[in-house]
Amino acid sequence: MTEEVYEGYVPIEELAAHLSLSVHGIRRWVNIGHIPADTYIRVGRTYRFCIPQVVEALKANPQQEEAPEQLELELDLENNTDDGVSDDE
Repeated sequence: MTEEVYEGYVPIEELAAHLSLSVHGIRRWVNIGHIPADTYIRVGRTYRFCIPQVVEALKANPQQEEAPEQLELELDLENNTDDGVSDDE
């Protein structure tokens, strides 16, 4: 394939910096489908993203724009079984 095929596609680190997210968060969004497959290409074990397409897809689905780190925090809070009551009382 020629370089022209990849023109406009950037590594995951550049997308993470553009969105002010961690690389881990971007990978998580890819894995759970928040970043649609038609907005990136996979080259071996790496991804290349089209930033304008990713941003457009996220704007089209605003409920998915929550930061991955915030999603993890909410999941932790939902799964917390501690009721705040001490056994000593």
